[in-house]
Amino acid sequence: MNKAYAVTESPAYGADIRSFDPETQRNALTQAIENNPYFVLFYQQGNDGMQTARSSGELGSRADRWWFKQIQSGKQPFITKSYFSVGANEAVTSVIYPVYPAGQSRTMSAVLGADLSLAKLQEIVDAYNTADTYSVILDGEGVVVAHPDAQQVSEMYNYKTGAKTVLVNGQATQSAIDLPASLQSLSAAVLSGESGVEESAAASEQLSAQAQALKTLVDGFTLRDSAES
Repeated sequence: MNKAYAVTESPAYGADIRSFDPETQRNALTQAIENNPYFVLFYQQGNDGMQTARSSGELGSRADRWWFKQIQSGKQPFITKSYFSVGANEAVTSVIYPVYPAGQSRTMSAVLGADLSLAKLQEIVDAYNTADTYSVILDGEGVVVAHPDAQQVSEMYNYKTGAKTVLVNGQATQSAIDLPASLQSLSAAVLSGESGVEESAAASEQLSAQAQALKTLVDGFTLRDSAES
């Protein structure tokens, strides 16, 4: 995550992004994607929320997005909670960074955003799978970020609350999932900071110590569809 932060910071201070020429900006964002393939999208918008350049896709207004309102208010860079991108069909998190004009001015002139793929976490999970057990990575809120069953990621299964969140026609709906009480209890223990390996016999499933260690990679898991960026 620190590297992702640095990768986003670099173009924010670059002459191409500060030029405010849409074509120059687009070329810079496209180059950033090519150099850092674990990102899925770079995008810039003015203080009015209208995007001026993207590494791909159509421009649009993001004035109503929570992350845009937050950076307009705080003027500080931050990393968003993770979410499942419908467009990318995978879990991502975003780095939001203010853009300032060259010189001594500290008046924010634009906002740069970058969506980071969390597919690497799925690779880690796959490496620990065996014929008898499989690993699951949860974020800090208990939502499945990586799992052998892709549906649990796309439908945002929450092992803490025992519910899933599904996006249908742009609307989020929640419903209960069939989660063994022992697995839900085990997940709560992992999220509270306990480490080690335990087996949930009811589900014949193992949540490994990696889940506890890796859950710090993300701050939570909030549903945002692909139109967020």
